[in-house]
Amino acid sequence: MKYFEHALIEQTFHRYLENPAIQIVSFDIFDTLFFRTCGTPSMVFEIMGMHEEVRAWFDTPSSFAHYRRTTERTLKAGGKEASLAEIYDALPIPLQQKNRFLEIELQTERDVLVLNPQLERWIDMAHSAGKQIILISDMYLSTQEITSIALSQLKNLNKISHIYVSCEQQKSKATGELFLHVMDDLNIKASQLLHIGDNPNADISIAKSFGIATLYYGLESNEKEAMHHEALYLKEVLPHGNHVRTLSLLCNPYDTALERFYFRLGASLFAPIIGELSHWLLACSHQFGLDKLLFLMREGAIFQHYFQKLYPHIATDRVYASRRSTQFLTLMPDDIGSLKPDTFKGLTLKDLYENFFIPFETSALHAYGDLSYEMLPTLYIEGKPLLEHVQEELNANKKRISDAFGAQKKLLCAYLDTLHVNTSSALIDFGGGGSVLKNLHPLFSPKTKPHTSILFYQSVRGYQNLNHQHTLSFLPHNAKTAHALECIARTPDFIEILLNGEHPTTVGYTKSSAQTEYLACNDLSMKTIQNALHAGIESFFSLARDYSLPSKTFSREHLALMLSRLIELPTHEEVKFLGALEYDEGRGSSHRYTIIQPEQIAQVKRQGEEVFYKHFLANPSHMKQHCIWPQGVLTTINQNFLLPFYGTNTHPNQKVIDTLLEKLGALKPKKIMIYGAGDLFKELLPFLHVRDIHIEAVIDSRAEIQPFISEDFRVFSLEEALRDKKEAVIVIASGVYGQSIQKKIEDFSKTTAKQIVVVTS
Repeated sequence: MKYFEHALIEQTFHRYLENPAIQIVSFDIFDTLFFRTCGTPSMVFEIMGMHEEVRAWFDTPSSFAHYRRTTERTLKAGGKEASLAEIYDALPIPLQQKNRFLEIELQTERDVLVLNPQLERWIDMAHSAGKQIILISDMYLSTQEITSIALSQLKNLNKISHIYVSCEQQKSKATGELFLHVMDDLNIKASQLLHIGDNPNADISIAKSFGIATLYYGLESNEKEAMHHEALYLKEVLPHGNHVRTLSLLCNPYDTALERFYFRLGASLFAPIIGELSHWLLACSHQFGLDKLLFLMREGAIFQHYFQKLYPHIATDRVYASRRSTQFLTLMPDDIGSLKPDTFKGLTLKDLYENFFIPFETSALHAYGDLSYEMLPTLYIEGKPLLEHVQEELNANKKRISDAFGAQKKLLCAYLDTLHVNTSSALIDFGGGGSVLKNLHPLFSPKTKPHTSILFYQSVRGYQNLNHQHTLSFLPHNAKTAHALECIARTPDFIEILLNGEHPTTVGYTKSSAQTEYLACNDLSMKTIQNALHAGIESFFSLARDYSLPSKTFSREHLALMLSRLIELPTHEEVKFLGALEYDEGRGSSHRYTIIQPEQIAQVKRQGEEVFYKHFLANPSHMKQHCIWPQGVLTTINQNFLLPFYGTNTHPNQKVIDTLLEKLGALKPKKIMIYGAGDLFKELLPFLHVRDIHIEAVIDSRAEIQPFISEDFRVFSLEEALRDKKEAVIVIASGVYGQSIQKKIEDFSKTTAKQIVVVTS
């Protein structure tokens, strides 16, 4: 339970419990005290729609889901807090089916609802602190139904004194009326109540407006934005496992932006990936009779660590081998004259000599050691390209190079013998070209050659390199993932940086062991980053164990897309921290570089974002030579630039939304009112949430006739919304009627002398 105890949100809860003024603690029920194991609450209707009895009346699950949601919204828009029976009564099906569908929905909810163990613990803590505990929910289910499908799971249900449900009281949190009813019923002041919930409006803003203490128990704006980008990129919300990701994120113990970010990355992305990789490796061990898994460093360290954590009975070991320590196997002394560019790309001249085991300190070219290999043909010394001088020196040392290659090969073979590799072993590497595995395989005898090679992912080049070996890839290469894997193959390197951690790179071999070298950490302190990343992974693993999360909760296809999303559609926060990481090139180079550099940003600004992105899409490989992470640079300049390419501009309201967001970005208001409670308002809402813009009121001319609810907001008339306000920022959420609404607001401002800033498209 230490992941609960150390969470910042739990420490905040502790402080509330220490406040003697707080006498009653109130919890929201759904998505707070209980989570749904399906992707979103509305997915319950999709799942229910698969039931054979439901499909007999609605041909597809989505058809039923639309009918079910629309009926509920229609009743709610009319000001009624409808019960489940009333919702089904309004559906166009016979009475017998209505009763049966109600039973099926309750059973579906029962199947997907799981208890939040942290909040069950909070109930005990509050009770021990002498607080009264109540539950408040805006819900169409009755107290009896909620108890049947959910609350019966609570071991401490007897510690809850009251349960208030909107459909029973005909009052909702969203309007504030349910809070007023609770305070009146319990005869308490607002200052005596603490309410905990996940809805920024109904649970937090409305409650705060009465003076009630609140604790927001939901995702932060940065986390919501990342989830939004993920759903856009995947074109769906993950169908399973998000409840564990969410609770892991809520357990974040850090208070610095850097550490909170890397904890989030570990909990929400790397943990699901590494967890499913471990389950899959176990399945491979059983299927192919593997008795030992050998993880190639440096990424192998993190893979082995968590695999052993889950499956300690399977034998594992680390193999110290790298591109640098095995590259000599691909170099032929007789071919020195060619010096193939692809082989040495990214190396400095000093690195090149070290790859051939030639002491660079005694070279006549010592002064040029820091030059990149790509520069050698362009510089002239004594009328000849520098590259020709290099070739001459290496040719002069051909015998020495040949002897060094032979000696290293013997030492490498001797090192491999110490690992006791056999035909029931598997070599595991990150991927995707499989170069190191390709280099190692010829060194094994038929009796010791590993049965299987395993790559985290395999690119097209990997299939070419290893087509004569039995090779498995964790991330599958198919029509859905091919583009994602090529993106990962052209990764801007931060994935390797984070997986490598502080582990040493292998530079060669001695008589006794592999020779390793620790690379200097950058100014961001890789130790701090790694601690936070691993804390996030550990949090997820602990909760996955507590929830008995099965293997294949996250499909391997989804995981491939989740990883490539981080590259192709990053958030501004992700770019800020990942772009600042520093990479050692990995081919054995001492050259280090930052993922995103100021000159790259300046270059894109000069060229123009659209022109730059067009060139990148036309030739990604070429562009990467000049700009390692094009999408990261574009997001640094304009955090919304990439979003339209992933579907957010398909709706006719998108241009209006973009204009409104641009103007709000310039104004930077902390709170706004919105005029218009229609579709545009609903589409604008998530963008406002991720920007932490508080909505004071929603206004609509229809409320002049009769108040109503939209998206859990009570909708007011203009006069009622501004009654106690001297000033306000009003965003007009209407494209067609924008001008007439603006005139109405301006006229109202003149007659009432209120200072109103109007934001319109």
